[in-house]
Amino acid sequence: MKVKIWLGVLALASMAAGSADARHYKVETSVSRFIGCYTRVYVPAVVAVNTRGRLVRPGGRHWSIDVADDNWDLLRDAPVYMQSVKVVDPDHYTLIAKNCATGLPADPLATPAPLYPNP
Repeated sequence: MKVKIWLGVLALASMAAGSADARHYKVETSVSRFIGCYTRVYVPAVVAVNTRGRLVRPGGRHWSIDVADDNWDLLRDAPVYMQSVKVVDPDHYTLIAKNCATGLPADPLATPAPLYPNP
């Protein structure tokens, strides 16, 4: 119990000492009419393509007979599928913040130019 009281007193003392060093000053700035500036970047859709989507014709084997030459050939037929496409993430635009005065990105890691051309 004594430890909790001492910790409380110590915390109050440190807060009082920290607030004594606070400085107040005024800065004159001109307020811009722009609230924020952004670069619009198009992000294309992400789709999952399944090449074996829907079975149209199953695979199998068949005979090819050439009567004139008396050739009998056993042939393999590959199965035929209709491709299916599923949208994982739809296409969209994203806004990247930039400096209104210089036009440079506010974040140095942000990409200022569009990654993909606008449609």
